[in-house]
Amino acid sequence: MEKLKKKWDELSPFYTFSEIQKDIIALSKIAGKKNLVVAAADEENVLKAAINAYKLGLVEIKLFGNRKNIEGILKSEKFNLNNCEIFNHPDPHLATAEAVKYISAGKGDIIMKGLVHTGVYLKAILNEEYGLRRKNGLLSHVGVFQPEGFERLFLMSDAAMIIEPTLEQKIDILKNAVYIACALGIKTPRVALVCAVETVNLKMQATIEASIISKMSERGQLGINAVVDGPLAADAALSEEKAKIKKIKSEVAGKADVCIMHRIEDANVFYKLMELFGGGNQAGILAGAKKPVILPSRGDDDRVKLNSILVGIMMSYFEDVSK
Repeated sequence: MEKLKKKWDELSPFYTFSEIQKDIIALSKIAGKKNLVVAAADEENVLKAAINAYKLGLVEIKLFGNRKNIEGILKSEKFNLNNCEIFNHPDPHLATAEAVKYISAGKGDIIMKGLVHTGVYLKAILNEEYGLRRKNGLLSHVGVFQPEGFERLFLMSDAAMIIEPTLEQKIDILKNAVYIACALGIKTPRVALVCAVETVNLKMQATIEASIISKMSERGQLGINAVVDGPLAADAALSEEKAKIKKIKSEVAGKADVCIMHRIEDANVFYKLMELFGGGNQAGILAGAKKPVILPSRGDDDRVKLNSILVGIMMSYFEDVSK
């Protein structure tokens, strides 16, 4: 463990998914590969991503689902069936439940959704008996993006879980996203509370809540190692040029590592637009669970799913060094 912690401390903040991949290989040589568990694994893009992660030397793969369908896809990808473990559960509900039980028992490190409805997947994740939810914890979705022409990765939340977060929930969403940012090597993440404007407008609840959270952070009430500011518009949060034009003086403006949106509509639209117009080089994962939980969108291709696996692996190693 000491060797792993030493190697971790040597890591620099990641600027590309390919850099994450290289460091995972280095970490795995010290601490071993992580076990990727796929629930209802008989889905082509999910298996392509899992196969790619295996071939890159990043994970061992455990597949739960319809054996016949899984083997058919693996054979079409010319993948040796001896290089994975398949648990035959033709019913996707049962496959998902068994996959979650498997990882809850400590046999797996990361879980990913395959060919099963999101509601079924989350029901198993949240199961009180064998699920992965932390006691009194909140699960939130975090997107990780590397847009074309953008020099660094940044994170955004919450595009999939909390529809209309309360102020308290928004703070938990922020903390979850900061945790993943730290898992990606960012020692002190800069967090932007994204709104339509940069000033507090008493008729815009988003700006009021952003200013409250920003002041709480300034006073040390959040209990996290991060720099938080808001309200900030998205362009001012991510572009130093735009922040300069708007004459915004802030440690976060133009340099945000994390963007927290006011509600799910804002975040989901942002995620889908990045997918369509940002080059699609992104990842999606849940934060706040006992283990990394990958929740792919139906429209995600195998590259996005592979990127999500990379983020999940880094989260798992970060949990190891944080013990």
